[in-house]
Amino acid sequence: MERSEERENQFELDLQAREEPVTEDEEKKGLPNNNFPVLQWERVLLRQVAVCTLIILLLWLIGKVPRFGPGLVDRFRYVLRYGESNRTEEKLTAFARDQWQKIKDEVSSWFITAELQPVFAPSSRSIELTAPIYYYEERELSPQRIRFLLSSGSSVYASGSGIITEITGEKGGWKLCLDHGEGWYSIYYPCPRVYVKVGQWVKHGEEMASTGREFYWEITNSGIPVDPRPFIEEAGSWH
Repeated sequence: MERSEERENQFELDLQAREEPVTEDEEKKGLPNNNFPVLQWERVLLRQVAVCTLIILLLWLIGKVPRFGPGLVDRFRYVLRYGESNRTEEKLTAFARDQWQKIKDEVSSWFITAELQPVFAPSSRSIELTAPIYYYEERELSPQRIRFLLSSGSSVYASGSGIITEITGEKGGWKLCLDHGEGWYSIYYPCPRVYVKVGQWVKHGEEMASTGREFYWEITNSGIPVDPRPFIEEAGSWH
């Protein structure tokens, strides 16, 4: 009987202890308090903000490196733009794995070919593009585009690395729009057959489509047409 009463008294004391608020002295002694989950959540949030800030800083620094820097930033932008929100973390992880080896190869090539000079002597133009057609019969130049006459089924190659942003219907085939970053776009049409899709990252020189007998190539910067001839003259691809 006495033991039963002692157990009941102990149970009541324990219940009262749980209901009583924790004092400042108890907090200093390291006793648990009800605010702990909130503090833990704040730490997690601050940690995530710090990580995001670090990623932004690293992307800014990498973007300053010629040749591979802008391309990497554009690829990261593609992941955020075209990935579904509920799969962003998964896509970023896959992106990091896929790009790590490519970054190492690009950095090695960058140093081996002695391309440090452009960092200290930037050119007047931030992009280099080459002709998308290797062989043709005739060509016509206008201030806004180049018209090629060539064999039907000729391959169309990317003038530079970038993201396919548009594939729209065009008389005789499809029109492709390739975003090279910093406001530069190259446009290819008409293409009866297309081997890429919207949102896809393509490398410089990668085959994207095939032509009919007639083919057009345009370059724009911030929506303004740019004469394409100086690009291919500098690249030595104008024949």
